[in-house]
Amino acid sequence: MNLVLPRKGDILVVCPTELDDDGLALARVDIGEGPTHRRLRVKVRGALPGDRVEARVESRVRLDVHTRMVSILEPDAHRITPRCRHARYEVDAILCGGCTLQALGYERQLALKRQRIVHAMAVENVALEVLPTRPAPKIFGHRHKMELSFTARFAPTEKGGIARGVALGLHPPGYRWEVVELAECHLLSPAMSAFLPALGQIFSDEALGLLAWDPRHEAGFLRNLIVREAQRTGDRMLEIVTTALDPVTVGGEPVAAADLMARLGARVLEEARAHDVAASSLLWTVQISERGKPTVMRTTVLAGAPTLTEHLRVGGRDLVLEVDPRAFFQPHPLAAEGLIEEVVQRLGSARTVLDLYCGTGTLGLAVSPSCERVVGVELVPEAVESARKNAARNELAATFHAGDVGAVVADPAFRAALGPVDVVLLDPPRTGLLPGALAALGALEPPRLIYVSCKPESLARDLRALEAIGYRPEGPAQPVDLFPQSHHVETVVSLTRVGSA
Repeated sequence: MNLVLPRKGDILVVCPTELDDDGLALARVDIGEGPTHRRLRVKVRGALPGDRVEARVESRVRLDVHTRMVSILEPDAHRITPRCRHARYEVDAILCGGCTLQALGYERQLALKRQRIVHAMAVENVALEVLPTRPAPKIFGHRHKMELSFTARFAPTEKGGIARGVALGLHPPGYRWEVVELAECHLLSPAMSAFLPALGQIFSDEALGLLAWDPRHEAGFLRNLIVREAQRTGDRMLEIVTTALDPVTVGGEPVAAADLMARLGARVLEEARAHDVAASSLLWTVQISERGKPTVMRTTVLAGAPTLTEHLRVGGRDLVLEVDPRAFFQPHPLAAEGLIEEVVQRLGSARTVLDLYCGTGTLGLAVSPSCERVVGVELVPEAVESARKNAARNELAATFHAGDVGAVVADPAFRAALGPVDVVLLDPPRTGLLPGALAALGALEPPRLIYVSCKPESLARDLRALEAIGYRPEGPAQPVDLFPQSHHVETVVSLTRVGSA
């Protein structure tokens, strides 16, 4: 007897129990018996774990079934009304996708994040106790950085549509060319959230006739608008990212790109003042991307400072940090203070700490008062330069090196200058540790590691790989929420080398 698998358009009744890697509600559904038995992974956009819903099948790839919620038969007891209009689910509406859990009470969000880590460890057969997720001090208005995209806004015509102006917003999941234009975003400060519509109108002015970058045709001028907001200092940076097009056609006439950006910058600042949004920095960055060549970012300061200043309070003192526009910085600075405190508590007595994937040096500089020396390694040169300036500004004993983590740590000259290492801090990107970094750690043989992970699945894989080179978890894992309203979670794990004193 043939097994009938779900087809596009079918309506399923499912009860999701967990979140998948993308933050979608996931139900595991058994069909068939004996030799025909299959377990489907049914992903339901719009649903939450704990709901009982009707879902319409949109596609199926082998045993992964992608669906969209049609109706809620029984809501989860922790369901609430989302604060943001863009997070309120409608069957055929396109949501911005930035807040996958905003319809869920915060305590339930924290529990699901811990559950995601527990599941990831079970999949990789890693024995690790996972503590309850440490909550964030703010669950709205906390976001340090938001990267918005420009795309074409189409006006209907007899022939199907013509590009008229630009739209500014976020790409919803599964969409590469379209954006949801944001009327508000409660992850940003209330003032910045209220300013977003006016900001979009500046660039969509039909009198300018500007075009958004379209990679399909390699044409257009406007790429992105990046907003950064400091939580402690109140600094705010706006960065307009464009292509290298010069001159730019405005109102049918060619205009030098620098002149156009000066005019646009003046309008942005004028509107910002009218909306009580003080901008400490306004930058223009030209992104030059050519096939087969590294991407080049050339930044011009239109107004204010070239960097943003933020303070992190750790161990009773303020760490003053200068954040370069190209450097990574923690998405929730106030919650990052709790994460840093967790790392400092796990550090113990250490003379030399090696900080890998150090970014602007946040973790390394925070632990510096607790040890004799910190040495950081980071791939992005701009981040390393910021880290060096931050060390000097805070009068801390830390040095930083630019380069690939695996290559730098494996370099004999670097190893000779480094000497014995007591603790290695690891804060890799979402993909986790690359083979070169793992090999370098195996050769270095530090007695202890502190791993700060931003993705449970890559953490679990890396813990298995670290076990193969002699490292075992020491004590429980501590989840820390730096991403309220989403499925993302940070996890801090300590590891000890087997046989080390």
